[in-house]
Parts: sequence; C-alpha cells; structure tokens
Amino acid sequence: MRSRLAVGCAFLVALMLRVPLVSAQEADEETMKQARAAYSEGAALYETGDKKAAAQKFKLAYRLTRNALLLYNIGLIHDELHDPTIALHYYEKFIKDAPDDEKNKENRVLAIGRIATIKAEISAEEAAEEEEVKEQDLKQARKESKNITEFTHRIVDEAP
Repeated sequence: MRSRLAVGCAFLVALMLRVPLVSAQEADEETMKQARAAYSEGAALYETGDKKAAAQKFKLAYRLTRNALLLYNIGLIHDELHDPTIALHYYEKFIKDAPDDEKNKENRVLAIGRIATIKAEISAEEAAEEEEVKEQDLKQARKESKNITEFTHRIVDEAP
C-alpha cells in the first residue's frame, strides 16, 4: 500500500506543478502556498511513519483546494491505519468528486476495488458480531435453565 501512496503522491506533486489545485473557484496565491506546504508536510510525515498527522495535513490541503486527488490519499492512509469506516468514506468521496479521466483512472480502479473489499469486510465483521451476540444469548439461556431445580405448574383457565 505504501507504494500506492508514493505513486499517488508523486502524481499529485507533478499535477501540482502543472495545474492549479483549485477546481471551480480561484484561490489566491497565499492559499495555494498554504495548500502546497500542507501537502509537502503531509508527504514528509507519511514517509516518517506518522500517518495520522499526514492525513491531517492532506485534509488541510484538501480544505484549501478541493482537489479530489487528495481524497484518495486520505482514504489510503486511513486504510493503512485499519480504520475501514473512514477509509471507505474518503474512497467513496474520491470516486464521487474526482473526474473520471485518464489522470484519475488508476486511482479510481484502486479505490473501487478497496470500496468493495472494505464493504465485504465490514459486512463479515457485522455478521460475526451478530453471531457472537446470539451465541452469548444462547449460553446465558442455557445457564439460566440449569438453575431451575423444581417443576412448576399453573393451571390455565382459558386459552386464546
């Protein structure tokens, strides 16, 4: 996964040098400077292993620029941090917001694959948790039934 982020980061750096990071709105030069600095800090933090801080810097760069490519990187970091719910959110937002063009093709394919995998993992995890709860309820019912020591009988006058 680290190589995917490195490829994504390298691609994003190349994109940053050629294309403005803003989509529909014009950002002033100071905002662009802040966004580039946040991105660079995030990439450096990622390389040193501080992924949580890297994600925060990428989020700042995204807030400043609304560049959808950053969403993929944020999703990837949360994926690596084993936070599937947040990773899923950012991958889906990337798919929704990023243009479906040649520049984003590889990352879109990777994100779509991870979305499917994460959803399957979450479903399996939820099913396992549900099964565990049922098993615990069954064990509790068996335990309670073992505590019954005498037969009780009550006459019913009416039945529905």
